[in-house]
Amino acid sequence: MADYNVTYDAGSMSIMLDSEQVERALGDLKGRTPAALKVAVNRTARQARAMMLDDVKERYDLNAAGRRLIQDLKMRKAATNRSLEARLGITKNDPGAFRADLGYFRTSPSKPYMGAAVRNAPEYFQARVLKGSPMRNLSGDGQMSKGFLVKFKSGHVGMVQRNPDKPGPAYTASGKVRWSPNHLLETMSSPSGSAMHRTIWNEDWPDVAEMLRANAERRVAELILKYRK
Repeated sequence: MADYNVTYDAGSMSIMLDSEQVERALGDLKGRTPAALKVAVNRTARQARAMMLDDVKERYDLNAAGRRLIQDLKMRKAATNRSLEARLGITKNDPGAFRADLGYFRTSPSKPYMGAAVRNAPEYFQARVLKGSPMRNLSGDGQMSKGFLVKFKSGHVGMVQRNPDKPGPAYTASGKVRWSPNHLLETMSSPSGSAMHRTIWNEDWPDVAEMLRANAERRVAELILKYRK
């Protein structure tokens, strides 16, 4: 493998490759250096995304909704000949972006008990975030109520708890006066999508650095084979 210098900046979570080394490797084809690096960078970004998604699925005990929503990790910027940078990221304002909601992880039971069916609910819902960790009772901390699953008007099923220190909306969506006591429902938090992927990135970056080095070498070899006949 070519000895291209690849560096990692933990602060900006970025990987960089020395373009001058690629230019020297191309020799009389050095004018194609930007095009070569564009291909190498974009290949690496796509591979890194796939690897990070696989590692998130392996580490976290996501339910079906959680597995769909982690797909919000996308290549937000692709490299071009003029800008040799690709970016992976999660945009919080995207519709359906992964939220910090325990309802996207394994819960037991996995369905909400609504209305009169509440009488059949267990004493405590249980949940876990990491695979291999024990399920824990969502009994509530401090003044907060125990956790329970709710199905919202949007169709999202989320894990919430009542906050007795804050009043909820006075009326239901249909205009009826809410029952009393009317407490605000607050989401029980879990790692957000960005926090999950940041954890995985810090573990995966040595592999991604090697991917970039290998993809640069591969593209240089492809160009030399194509144009030096």
